[in-house]
Amino acid sequence: MSFTTGTILLGAERARAAGVAVPETLARRAVGEIERSRLPDGAFLYGDYLQYVPRMGINERSGSACRGPVCLLALRRFGAKVVPSDFERAFDDLLVRFPDYQKAGVRRPIPHESWFQISGYFYLYGHAYAAWALDELPAERRRRAAELLVQAVLYCRDPDGSFWDYPLYSYHKPYGTAFALVTLVRARRALGER
Repeated sequence: MSFTTGTILLGAERARAAGVAVPETLARRAVGEIERSRLPDGAFLYGDYLQYVPRMGINERSGSACRGPVCLLALRRFGAKVVPSDFERAFDDLLVRFPDYQKAGVRRPIPHESWFQISGYFYLYGHAYAAWALDELPAERRRRAAELLVQAVLYCRDPDGSFWDYPLYSYHKPYGTAFALVTLVRARRALGER
C-alpha cells in the first residue's frame, strides 16, 4: 500500500536518525513503490494491486486525499522529486476540496463503504501525517492549513475526551486519540502556540 509504505519509510528515517542502519536497497525499493503509485493528477493508488484501475474511486484525488501528505513526505525525505506545489495540492485536497468525503467515512463500521471507497481509518491517520508535513508548505499557507487541521480533528472528538474515526476492535480510541494529539500538537506549534 502506498500510504503504509510511506509510514514505514518515515519510521525508518527516525530509526536512521537514532543510529539504526536502514538498508539502502530497502529504502530505494520503497521509494520506487510510492513513485509507481503516484498518478499524474497528484493522487496515489491505494495499493499496487489497483494499478489497472487508476480511476477507481479510491484512487481518485478525492479518495486519495488522506494518503497524499504521507506519501509526499516520505518521497521528499528520501530524495525523490517533490515540489512545493505538490504539498499545496495535497493539503487543498484534504482540507479544502474534499473534506466532506473524508468525513463521510468516519465511524462507518464497514471498511471502504463510503464515497470513493473511503474508510474511516483514513481520517485521523491522514490528518496526523498532514500535520507532520506542515513544514513543507510555504509559510503564508501553513497557518491556514494548521487551523483547518485542528477543525478536522475536532470533528472526531468523543464526549469522553477521546478521538476516534473507525471502530477497530478495542483500540480505536487509543490509536485515534494518539493521532489526534499528534495533529493538535503539531498544528499548535505551526500556529505559534505552546
